Amino acid sequence: MTGPVLALPEVADAVAVARRSESDEEIWLLIVLGDPQHVDRDGLAARVRAAVRRRASPRHVPARVLVVPDLPRTRSGKTMELAITEVVNGGWPDDTASAANPGAFAQIAAVAGTVAGET
Repeated sequence: MTGPVLALPEVADAVAVARRSESDEEIWLLIVLGDPQHVDRDGLAARVRAAVRRRASPRHVPARVLVVPDLPRTRSGKTMELAITEVVNGGWPDDTASAANPGAFAQIAAVAGTVAGET
């Protein structure tokens, strides 16, 4: 699902995670912008959703599109998807020491917590 999103020129990185609720779950897409100061954020979520709908399927369209400064990665460069999912769902990963950029967890928690508080 991130393939169509990564094809957008303004998106440098992306990860899709499941945000659980009491009775269901929805897809949240976290994106890192290539040049945050020169991206037209008006309509960004709509452009992302349209790209997913067009190049993947309507079933994969994310419920939320969140812009985050960075995604946590292991020292070998792999995106820490399970740990990101835990943070998006209000938890905290047991092992942040294996992250090359552990500060990204707090950044994601702040953005996700703000959005979750709206729902």
